[in-house]
Amino acid sequence: MMKLHNRKGFINSAPEGEAKTTNKPRFTQWIYFIFLAFMIGYIIYLIAKPYFIITTNGIVDVENKYVYADRAGLVKTINTTPEQIIQQGSLLVTLSPEKQCLNTPDTRLEKLAYDIEVAKAKRLALTKEKEYLHSTITPSETLQRALEINSSLFVQENAQKLNKEKQEKLLEYEIETNSTQISAMNARLAKLTKENNETKPNAECLDKSIYAPSNGQVSKIHVDNATYVKRGDILMSYRELEPVVKVVMLADNELYQDLIKQPALTVTFPDQTESLAKIQHVESTASNTSLSVNEILSNETVSLRVILVPADNHSQALWKKYERMSVSIRGVR
Repeated sequence: MMKLHNRKGFINSAPEGEAKTTNKPRFTQWIYFIFLAFMIGYIIYLIAKPYFIITTNGIVDVENKYVYADRAGLVKTINTTPEQIIQQGSLLVTLSPEKQCLNTPDTRLEKLAYDIEVAKAKRLALTKEKEYLHSTITPSETLQRALEINSSLFVQENAQKLNKEKQEKLLEYEIETNSTQISAMNARLAKLTKENNETKPNAECLDKSIYAPSNGQVSKIHVDNATYVKRGDILMSYRELEPVVKVVMLADNELYQDLIKQPALTVTFPDQTESLAKIQHVESTASNTSLSVNEILSNETVSLRVILVPADNHSQALWKKYERMSVSIRGVR
């Protein structure tokens, strides 16, 4: 039978050395534990954040003012251009008359003027009649000679003279009365003419001039020449030289109750610039709708529109740079 012998290898029979100590595994463990703690803390922060921090979004809005048409008509002239600086009271737009009105004469004046001319003609005729009658009256010298010649002729001539003098007196009275009537009618005519001149014409028959309500800079002109506009249509928009800059955000009642407790809110702009803001006022989003009261009450989505303004006046220019941009709003519960 063959015997097998195990041979002792060199690698097994050599003396064992001591392992070299290093801190790398321990350092790696610490990094792992720190990273794990950071992740756990971040997760806790995300979970707890809604309970301690208020976050929402809003839009930066620079206030525009509008010029409206206060009546219907055609745009006759536009006296300004976009970006132009306007002064309060300067002429902006002229509207043509809404209706064409005929300048009808006052019939009272026409009739009174006619009556005066008739009265003057009558007075002239009476005056001529009186002058003629006066020329036919027999002089006293002629009557005296008639008396000397024939007494009966004297009586006849004297009777005719007395009758003509009586008629002359009546004509004088009638002429005087007529002159008084003419004077009264002239006074009445002058009064009516003055009233007619002082009476303001119908505004609908005149051009309508629209003036700038305040100083500012024109943003946009919404109409063109010869454009027909209705009452209430926007003619142009403009900004005051120092416009109001605000952030508009929507909030439900719960969020609003949290916001009003804040002395100041932090607004973060797209480039991470931050600024403090305060609540100016709150209004309902249903205030500008045509819904009935019952429709508003049944609408569960009705929310509040919250207007924020800079906490200090120095931030106005900063906010204006981010017009129409979305911003983040943050507060602490």
